[in-house]
Amino acid sequence: MLKTIFDMLPRLTDHTKSLSNTKMFTDKSWLLPGDTTSNNEYFFDKNGQLKITTNGIVTEGTWAFSPDSGEMNIEQATDKLCLKPVFLSKGAFIMKKTGADNTLLVWYNPEVVKDGNVETYLRKYLAGQELRRYNANDVIEP
Repeated sequence: MLKTIFDMLPRLTDHTKSLSNTKMFTDKSWLLPGDTTSNNEYFFDKNGQLKITTNGIVTEGTWAFSPDSGEMNIEQATDKLCLKPVFLSKGAFIMKKTGADNTLLVWYNPEVVKDGNVETYLRKYLAGQELRRYNANDVIEP
């Protein structure tokens, strides 16, 4: 899945929403697929608090977005992450670890991507964006 999503990144970045509008990702559940038996649920509170739930065990942390650097810092009990936003929509949230070429974190909103298939969601998202772009450029003479 990650290789396919990585291949879509150049097209996805053209259609991303800004993290400056924190309402796009705060106060919602975001699932980060784990192994075959679990997902990690992330809840970014609008006040900078972060709750991560894995198999019913909650870990608390903090998050902060810096508009100046365009980076998000996540601090949890075990580690600290510095991430660059790659793509944000209502259904998917993709971040890249800074300094790492191929390390992506791909969250999805289970209320939008009900089947958990992020790859299919992103393909449909891109197809819809391309269709909107085509229709916007389509000039019909009277």
